[in-house]
Amino acid sequence: MYISSHATLRTTPRPVAWVREAALSKLDLGIHASVVGLDFLSKYFEVPYPLSKLDMICPPEMSPNAMENWGLITYRYHSLHSYQACTYACSCCSAVCCNIEPEWGALDQFVVKKQQSVMALDALKSSHPVSVPVPDPAIINEIFDTITYNKGASVIRMMSKFLTERVFREGLRNYLTTL
Repeated sequence: MYISSHATLRTTPRPVAWVREAALSKLDLGIHASVVGLDFLSKYFEVPYPLSKLDMICPPEMSPNAMENWGLITYRYHSLHSYQACTYACSCCSAVCCNIEPEWGALDQFVVKKQQSVMALDALKSSHPVSVPVPDPAIINEIFDTITYNKGASVIRMMSKFLTERVFREGLRNYLTTL
């Protein structure tokens, strides 16, 4: 049985989380993170969230830690409210985590926890580019790994540093508004 939990905060859209009754006590951070994250990203890019809804589902078991879909975010049951789930989901935009829980110091920890660890993996012969062709949908899970997320996040972080934050934000805002 799944139960819907509506955020009491006045946001548009209002996030709705669908979880098993046993996970209701773990919803606070997930709802809080989605509200703060939507607000931060809308202001940062000066682009409103384009959908009328944001659903979050927390199934008891699923392969990835989290998955972002159009209007739907899924989380693993055991990591719904944890620091690791938040930093994993926010690896490409650590500033979101800094606004959700500033004391976690996500931006301060990024280079050590994400960038340096992925550089060691990326040095292996088994490494792969961030973007690769997917000839068969059956192998998609093999492609979304630490290298894809952490190397991708590192490249995005480096771009924001060498382009400057202002130019980086303007470029992404232009991209988002011309889709």
